[in-house]
Amino acid sequence: MNSCTFYLRGEALLELAKRIKHVKNLHQVSQAGNISYPTALQYIAKPEKASFRLDLKTLYNFLTNGLNFTGEDLAKLTLLDVFAIIDSSNFEILAAGKFEGFDVNGKNGT
Repeated sequence: MNSCTFYLRGEALLELAKRIKHVKNLHQVSQAGNISYPTALQYIAKPEKASFRLDLKTLYNFLTNGLNFTGEDLAKLTLLDVFAIIDSSNFEILAAGKFEGFDVNGKNGT
């Protein structure tokens, strides 16, 4: 197997939050999560950089305060919902979650 790494799925998490938590935009996530806009943007637009050096407290604020996920929501997320496994040489996604604990039509999971 090639060299692999975790890749933060910030864009997928933002899209999920837009659908089930009515989050509107990245600026709102940044303000509510009490994280800088450049950090929030990096989590979404440049996750390869965010994944390289990820502060767990900031990630928690991003998920809970920024994206409005509750403790119950976090318990439904799998590791592969939050992170994809990618091939480090070509950034091909080898594995990623499907948010199976959530009803993506507007309600929390089933």
